[in-house]
Amino acid sequence: MTSAKLYGPDTALDWSVQAMNDATDRVNKIAASDSPRAFAAIGEAVWWITIVDDSLRHNHRAAYDRAVELTTPSPADTILGLRSVRNRIGHEVDLVDFIHPFASRPDPGDDRITAWVWNHVPPPTREQRTDRQYQWALKCHEAYETAVVEGGQGGNIVYTFGLATGFLHVAHQRRLDESAA
Repeated sequence: MTSAKLYGPDTALDWSVQAMNDATDRVNKIAASDSPRAFAAIGEAVWWITIVDDSLRHNHRAAYDRAVELTTPSPADTILGLRSVRNRIGHEVDLVDFIHPFASRPDPGDDRITAWVWNHVPPPTREQRTDRQYQWALKCHEAYETAVVEGGQGGNIVYTFGLATGFLHVAHQRRLDESAA
C-alpha cells in the first residue's frame, strides 16, 4: 500500500524543486560550442522554474506571498517574464530568438554559456487570443522586456535563473516552515 505522505502533492513539489535545481545547474555546465544542448537546457530550466512557481503560488499562497515580501529585488516580474518565454516558445517565437549567445570571456577557452543574455523579441500577436488572453500575454511580455532582458546583470541568463530560483527556494522553505508549525 502506498502512503499519501510518500507520494502526495507536497512530495511532487519537492521533486519539482529538485528538477528545477538540476536543470538550472546544467545551464552552468554546458559548453557554448554545444548550442543544441545549451538551448535545450535553457528551455528546460525556464519550464521547471515556471512549474515550481505555479505550484507554490497556487497551492501555498501564504508562503509564496511571504517569500515575495522577503525577497529583494522582487522576483515577480522576472518570473512573469520567464512565463512569457515558456508560453511563446514553439508557438510564436523560437527559443533561439530569445537568446544572444555571447562568449563567456574574450578568450573563448572558457567555452561556457554563462555570459549568454536574453534578447528583445517582438510582442505577442493578437491572433487566436481573446481580449483577456492578449492583455495577459502583453503583460507577461512587458515583464520579460523590463525585468528579464533589461534586468540585473544586463539580462544575463544565469543571473535571471539565480534570482528566480533563489526566490522559489525561499517560498519552498516558507511552505515547509508553515507546514511544520
